[in-house]
Amino acid sequence: LHWQDGEWQLPELRVDFPGGGKLSGNGRWETARDAAAESALALTLQVQAFNTAQIHRQLRPTRLQGQINGRFATTTQSLSFSLKDGPWTLRGGLKHANATVDAQQIEIFNGPAHFQLDGSYQLERQEFEFAGLLRDFDPSLFVALPPARLNAAFGAAGRWANLPQQQPEIEASLIIKDSLLFNEALSAQVQTR
Repeated sequence: LHWQDGEWQLPELRVDFPGGGKLSGNGRWETARDAAAESALALTLQVQAFNTAQIHRQLRPTRLQGQINGRFATTTQSLSFSLKDGPWTLRGGLKHANATVDAQQIEIFNGPAHFQLDGSYQLERQEFEFAGLLRDFDPSLFVALPPARLNAAFGAAGRWANLPQQQPEIEASLIIKDSLLFNEALSAQVQTR
């Protein structure tokens, strides 16, 4: 840890995970230089051979490689990531500002196989909105589930109940077509209010 040009430098950060894999990189504390800016911690981290099965036993073993960038200030925080395991890529971003958490184009893909999710959650009003798609996607490659080939579009918007006497308000849609689950053709369309 050292001070240089108005910033605290964290030149060497490292975390070794049980079962192998590590997170390494650097960071810096950026001091606000005027009233319009705010101080923030900025991190650049490299992921090496991270096994997601260490997080939950239902997840398939992985050896994720890639980079995570983060910036954490008092009023805004952001995190972006781009990770790979063989032909698979996981990338996207999260941002928190003005009491809203945004998921920004979170994707898992391998050639034509694709999962995508975008959404937001307003913390004070407990309002949410998200939309996503699956294209030739097999979740069994990541989670202990039966093999499948899923093509779907889904989304939801609404508000969670704030008080015990309030009911949640949710609108949701799901369209599944040209899909296979348990070796059976699957298609469906669901709309709820």
